Amino acid sequence: MNKPTFQFLAAILAVILCAGLISCGSKQTSDNPDSLESEDKEQTMPSGPINYPPVTYESLGRTVRITCIGDSLTWGDKASDPAAKSYPAQLQDMLGSHYSVSNCSKRGAVATKMAGSAMCFCYESEWNDAMKSEPDVAVIMFGTNDANPYQHFDIDTERGKQNYLAGMKYMISELQNLESPPKIYLCTSPWIYDRADNFKSSLENYMIPMQHELASELGLELIDIFSATKDHPEYYAEGLHLNDDGYRHLAEVVKEALMT
Repeated sequence: MNKPTFQFLAAILAVILCAGLISCGSKQTSDNPDSLESEDKEQTMPSGPINYPPVTYESLGRTVRITCIGDSLTWGDKASDPAAKSYPAQLQDMLGSHYSVSNCSKRGAVATKMAGSAMCFCYESEWNDAMKSEPDVAVIMFGTNDANPYQHFDIDTERGKQNYLAGMKYMISELQNLESPPKIYLCTSPWIYDRADNFKSSLENYMIPMQHELASELGLELIDIFSATKDHPEYYAEGLHLNDDGYRHLAEVVKEALMT
């Protein structure tokens, strides 16, 4: 075999060997779980409320601390005796001595958090009480006052919506960052009836959907107080606040959610 023929065959063999190496390298890359192809696969993230087990005396082996946080509808406005007939007080009666229910609320409170304003409940002493209560369970209900057109929070606008969500997310985040984070339940606002202004429509058309979306976004369990009170005027002392029976019904709905 002459020299040119040998050089030609050697070149052909080198090309064949290189092609084989490239092919093997490509196959190894595609089989590698850390490859770019694997990284590009779509990841499915959970959405909606996460149903954690209930926090009970049996599960903890000690008294369960429940903190109810909210406005006048948590405080017990229009009840015959708010200290005994508010929904947190009646919830305490229903749950018994293995549970300790705190009422950290304020009449007229709002969740809306705006720059340059200290109106948000997160600035109130009652909020500090809630944080210091070391809750195992936190039940939050804000939105009725935020939806009031006379407050001029404009929840029908994107700005108003974001201000409300900012306050709610801030308080929820603060609770979640406690050394021992509680299980958090988010309540929709109760139904409003017998109002001639647009307060009722503001609550139903903007606030209630926003509360559902917030619970789903944050993975919180939602207690649908709005549906539980809708079309039940017998639960009301007037168009906005509940009577003793209404607060008892509220306590029953919350208890069922907490125990299931």
